[in-house]
Amino acid sequence: MDVLPSTERTNLTVHRCRFVDWTPSEITAVAFSPLAPPNSSSTRSIAPSTSSVSSHGILAVGRGNGVIEICEWSRPEVRGNEIASQGWTIRRVLAGPNPSKVDSLAFALKDPYAHPPGTAPGLAHLRLFSTVGGKDLLEWDLSSGSISRVMDSDGGAIWALAVNPTSTILALGCDDGSIRLFSLENDEVTPLRRLDRVKARILSLAWAPPRYVPKASTTSGDASDSDNDDDDDESKWKDTFIIAGCSDSSIRKWDINSGRVLERMTTDQVRHEKTLVWAVGVLLDGTIVTGDSLGCVKFWDPMTSTQLFSFQSHDADVLCLSIGPDFRSVYASGVDQKVSEFALVSLQASAGTAAATSQSKWIHTRARRMHAHDVRAMAIWPPAQLFPRQFVQRDSQEAPILVSGGLDMSLTVTAIAPPSPNGPAYNPFARGQAPSIEDAFYRKMTFAQLGASGGRVVQCAPEARYVMCRHDTKISIWRIAPRRPDGVMPEAASLENEDGEWQKVVDMELRVDTTLVTSAISSDGKWLAVSDAYETKLFRLLPEVCPQALPKRIKNFTSTLQSYLNSLPPSSLSAAHSTAATAMIFTPDSRRLILAVSSLILIVDLNEVTSETGKTAYTATVIRSFPQHRGRRGQGDAFSRIIKPLPSREGVPMEEDVPPVEETNEESDDLIGSSFANNDSSPQDMWPIVSHLAISSDGQWLASSDLHGRTHIFNLDAIKHHCTLPTSPIPPTSLTFDIHPAFHQILVLAFPNNSIQVFDVENREYPTWARSVNEQLPYGLSRLQDPLAGVSFIHEDPTESLEASSTYGSRRSLSLASDRHTPRNVILWGRSWLCKIDLMSGGIYQPRGLVGPGAGPQNDKILKRGLGEGGGKSGSRRQPGRETASDAPRPAQVVTKYHDIMLVDFLGPKEMIVVERPIFDVLQGLRPAFYRAKYGSK
Repeated sequence: MDVLPSTERTNLTVHRCRFVDWTPSEITAVAFSPLAPPNSSSTRSIAPSTSSVSSHGILAVGRGNGVIEICEWSRPEVRGNEIASQGWTIRRVLAGPNPSKVDSLAFALKDPYAHPPGTAPGLAHLRLFSTVGGKDLLEWDLSSGSISRVMDSDGGAIWALAVNPTSTILALGCDDGSIRLFSLENDEVTPLRRLDRVKARILSLAWAPPRYVPKASTTSGDASDSDNDDDDDESKWKDTFIIAGCSDSSIRKWDINSGRVLERMTTDQVRHEKTLVWAVGVLLDGTIVTGDSLGCVKFWDPMTSTQLFSFQSHDADVLCLSIGPDFRSVYASGVDQKVSEFALVSLQASAGTAAATSQSKWIHTRARRMHAHDVRAMAIWPPAQLFPRQFVQRDSQEAPILVSGGLDMSLTVTAIAPPSPNGPAYNPFARGQAPSIEDAFYRKMTFAQLGASGGRVVQCAPEARYVMCRHDTKISIWRIAPRRPDGVMPEAASLENEDGEWQKVVDMELRVDTTLVTSAISSDGKWLAVSDAYETKLFRLLPEVCPQALPKRIKNFTSTLQSYLNSLPPSSLSAAHSTAATAMIFTPDSRRLILAVSSLILIVDLNEVTSETGKTAYTATVIRSFPQHRGRRGQGDAFSRIIKPLPSREGVPMEEDVPPVEETNEESDDLIGSSFANNDSSPQDMWPIVSHLAISSDGQWLASSDLHGRTHIFNLDAIKHHCTLPTSPIPPTSLTFDIHPAFHQILVLAFPNNSIQVFDVENREYPTWARSVNEQLPYGLSRLQDPLAGVSFIHEDPTESLEASSTYGSRRSLSLASDRHTPRNVILWGRSWLCKIDLMSGGIYQPRGLVGPGAGPQNDKILKRGLGEGGGKSGSRRQPGRETASDAPRPAQVVTKYHDIMLVDFLGPKEMIVVERPIFDVLQGLRPAFYRAKYGSK
């Protein structure tokens, strides 16, 4: 196709908004899912396991507002390529009680021996426990995102939480100085016993390696033996000891069988003040590692309970530590923001062992500052397995990944190569070997929860020119001032001047039981819907009453939803159903609200009724529900799945290779008439969380996706299910319909591995012209570390170009040219980048780079795919009406001038809005970080 250069230029106003005051919460806990233990009852597991970790585990991040973020590994786009540039991405957010905070997190396996040893089970096979700063222990239902159990510790506030290596016992360290054990067998949480109490708080816990007891050695006299006679004939893993760091300058060792304290190790004190042992860990040979409030990391002998090595590696409290998967490296961090590495080195030429003997010693190798404030939590993938070497295969060529977080609110992810006799390890994020911790490139995961279930934190209402922000327990709305007839925004409106370019119209604090899960605002700005984990609330915004758009709650909305749900068959609802929504959206005409409740899609009509007296009332009526996202689990984890791999760069799939789209029997669309309603509910019933909703610009098509990767299409004109897309290997992060009247049926699905799919919902097919879109995307796009968060169709005439005018906070400009022959231009965006592509021509367009003051090559990254250098220079201006060498076709361009993007959308034709929340602005509101001046430094 010939490329015709654009000779005309038109301005696109870009509102660069930084006044949104959304503030994330600090990170207080992180945890990885455990690897499957060796099966003690199977003779095959006694030999070294040949199975390796097939996938990366689940990462849970706990925050100070009670929210838990569940992150899953972003699979690489190309088959056979193990490099995943995006790493872990947020898939869902668990809303915690309000107010609360997450103090501790721990994963456990539902059935520890149902998986090959050393593999990482999926989310459906995991249990998650957390503490909220009090005496309550919470267990989460990861399928529904709700709290399934609340247990009282009976020992006061819970300071520490630890699961044993076989996921059968949970230990709690309590404020009264006791350790309480709970049994996790049979998917239950039952009190097991209480270990001897001491006169100090239990601040940290760690399990010692279990002991393997063969069949012939199994006796019925052990206190931890099961009463089941069948279990007495099997080999078992017996828990031996548990180590606790206490608040009285001591480390204690308890015997699990007797419950007695066996040993007490005392650490240093300063001026008769008690030293707090904040962190404790155990190596494979039993060596104990501790981190305390003096900034010391100590290693203790397991036999004599004496100190082996002591390192004054930190200037303040050591709050967390983590042990490498080979037990030859230990990492610690705390208040002074440094991450220290300790390594076991051999003193002889022969290969060293994992034990600290006369031939080896622990040394402090390196330290690096990766955070701007206190580090509260740390974890390593893959986690260390406390089983003898003959049972576990640990020879992995992948470098360990260290994650850490704290008061600076961003999770730091680093692939590191610790000193190891096994040779170099490859970097899972990029090609090549992983460097040491001092040379490693660490990345910051976004704190804005982009792409997570529940929709974006920031949304806009184009007709009303509103920008809405969802905080933990409140909603804020701003109005953007309209452009003047000449297209110029009001002059010199500072961020503090609310009478110029923007004005806050709503700042509403809500009474909710948990943090807010999802929210939506109508296009005309007259309807607002919010939901926590228990209830959905609907508000009518009344801008005609006062300039501040007074919100009025529709009080009967919750009862309307509850009445409709109660009228459905009991088998069609989950056991803990409520009116809480997981995703919501208003139709473009603002007359309907679509929300996902208990895996159902509900269609709600919104009406305005005026009485004879002139009083206006607002009503809501549920007119239809769709149960297509629910199903029944079959063999494995799949149910009613149509598998289709994401398009790869290795080649465009042939038409016959693309699986057919599943059509729907119109007679079985309704919930009451479906076969699902006639079956009794069972544990195999699936209630996946509906994470994203999208509606076409004409209001005809509704697209919905869930966390199982299934996407459904509904016809809102006929109010029926239309079709089902092939199931994606990973859930999409965004659904977007084309805004052009001629292409309103085109749906774009964005995925966290920076790939997209284009689907024609009306014809129930992947268009032939769109099957090569991923093939033509810039190659470097998939290598960006920030995942794709959204897709925005450009509101402009296809023959006109795109140029930025004045922005808030700066006078920068952005120029992205458009071809005359390309009618459908979209902007892909992530946390720190924007990229314009053309769907019709396979993603190739003509970039013009940055123009204006402060622009230059350092602001943009040109990602080339072998299409030529192109000519021209970023930062140069072009005279209107003159064609230059820069008009020649050039590779796609990624603009990186924006930082911490939370939203990219359009308020109207040629008017784009970019909402940023720079992390530097957020950090300014924190208390000063720890700093200790050194002699000779300024």
